[in-house]
Amino acid sequence: MAESELDRATEWLERLTHDQSQRGTVTVRSVNEVATKPRYQTCRIVGLIQASGFEPVEHELEYTLRREYWPEVGEVLPANVHVERPERTEIIWELVPKR
Repeated sequence: MAESELDRATEWLERLTHDQSQRGTVTVRSVNEVATKPRYQTCRIVGLIQASGFEPVEHELEYTLRREYWPEVGEVLPANVHVERPERTEIIWELVPKR
C-alpha cells in the first residue's frame, strides 16, 4: 500500500523534530461520562498504551472531544505513541469512527 501524504508529512516532522513516536494503540480502561448537552467537552481516559518495542504502560490522557467520538471502556484506539514520554501519546481521532 502506498504511503499517504499524511504518512509522509508525519515522517518528515519526526525527522525534523527528532520525535520518538510510532504507531500504536490505546486500550481504554476507564473514561469519564459524556454530558448530554455540550458539543465539545473534556474526555479523561485511563488507557493501556502499547507500541512495538515499547513496554506497555497505563497512563491518563486528556482530550477535548466532540460527543460522537467519545470512547467506550475496552475500545482499542489508534495512536501515535511517544516511546520516551507516554503522556505525549496522541490518539488519531481521524481514524476513530463516529458513534
